[in-house]
Amino acid sequence: MRTLLQLSTGLVSNSFGTHLGYGIQMNCRLHWLDLPSTQNLDALSMEQQQREQIEWERRRELGQQLQQVSHDERALRNLLLPYWGFDHVLSPAAMRALLIS
Repeated sequence: MRTLLQLSTGLVSNSFGTHLGYGIQMNCRLHWLDLPSTQNLDALSMEQQQREQIEWERRRELGQQLQQVSHDERALRNLLLPYWGFDHVLSPAAMRALLIS
């Protein structure tokens, strides 16, 4: 995914996922599609279905906010900061130290 994003100048999406955080961090311009995503919850327990429905609703709300700020890089980063932590980037040396210890 990183290689594809490095070769890209833009990212088109209609849902939340790792690709969004990577794309924003790699300065890809976001083109947000206002198309509904679907999810089949039938195989889940009732409790898990309720959790997923709450999460799905939050994603829908974020999608509406994202559509409003998708052309403003600073506002976009601020909106997604709690989910992707763009301001918590470690240096290669710090990452190496985490992996070795």
